[in-house]
Amino acid sequence: MKWRRLVPIAFISTLMVSCGAPSASKIGPSASPGGTATPSPAAAAATPGAFPVATDMTCADLSSFGVNRYVERPSDYNRHEAVLCDGSQLDRPLALHPLDSASTIGFLGANVIGFLQQSGNGTSDASGAIKTLDLTSQQVATVASQPGYVQAVAWSHYRSMVAFMTLTDGARHFLLKRGSNSAKDLTPPIQLFGRGGMEGDESLAAFSPDDQYVLFVDTALNRLQVFRTTDGGAAYTAPSGAGGLRTMATWAHGGDEMYFRNDSGVYRWDPTSGVSSFAPGVKWENPVFSPDDHHLAYTVLDSAGTPRIVIREMANGTTTSSPTMRLSMEFLSNAFLLERVTRACDNQGPCGPYAPTENTLALRLDTGVESQLPMPAGWGLDAFVQGH
Repeated sequence: MKWRRLVPIAFISTLMVSCGAPSASKIGPSASPGGTATPSPAAAAATPGAFPVATDMTCADLSSFGVNRYVERPSDYNRHEAVLCDGSQLDRPLALHPLDSASTIGFLGANVIGFLQQSGNGTSDASGAIKTLDLTSQQVATVASQPGYVQAVAWSHYRSMVAFMTLTDGARHFLLKRGSNSAKDLTPPIQLFGRGGMEGDESLAAFSPDDQYVLFVDTALNRLQVFRTTDGGAAYTAPSGAGGLRTMATWAHGGDEMYFRNDSGVYRWDPTSGVSSFAPGVKWENPVFSPDDHHLAYTVLDSAGTPRIVIREMANGTTTSSPTMRLSMEFLSNAFLLERVTRACDNQGPCGPYAPTENTLALRLDTGVESQLPMPAGWGLDAFVQGH
């Protein structure tokens, strides 16, 4: 996670497009990574509370892309605003001032947003607070407060647990908090030694679909570990060293199936069968499953180092590819994949081999047609309730 306010989702990716910067992570239920949420029918979107109306703002109609409730934030780092857009009242963008200072946000359901507020100017006084905002009651609740830099936050699917990493006094902590109990260290503190960023770096916390397991990935430590949430014991620890970096992991939405890759291909892990080969030779970035698990999208680099998106049909293993200069982002719904367009690095500032642009597209899977998201100029889609 970059130690600054994260820019809207149009600018976030775990692919290393900025030299020396570790991957970003957004808060959200782990079966829908990246700050999206798929509420159950019982958790249908209720009318938001009486938040103030955001002036000089407009809300785009994203219903044709399967999105009816979302938060947008400005791409200008100097502006600290969060605006809620709801399909039932697009003419009334709502100012969510409790989120103005949030570093990361994500829907935990149709009516609840989780967010992280990080304070302090250095390792000596840094602290983080993990909070929720109820959109119906407008109430803010603090779920966990922790000294140090807090990162890679993930919520269990019924919000009974939260998992996160911290960096305190030069040591990494993998933490799990159950209910009202204090957060528990799942490992002894792990000393962090400095190194530059590299392709494939990832910082991730994610729960399995049934919340029985929680995954932590920290490539700066050469760690990919799965823990049981019942007792905090290790269920799987990937080997480090030989075979390359274990990274770019994701859970499928159904069943306890976790996928990750090293330098020789993609592997599948589940608690019954253990590790098995899934896609030999594939070196993916940013893997994301569609809500129904029918499709798996990921970014690959060709022999010239140019990024493109591959979409795999899980039923038969067939694949299709996007145009080049695309990075995979999130599924807006089963029908649409959010894409970020990149550009070649122009050597203006630290970037390489490619830098992000403000251009965000939605790819319709059944036709292969890309459409521009109609976001207001200077604003980006930051978090959304995932459609079907």
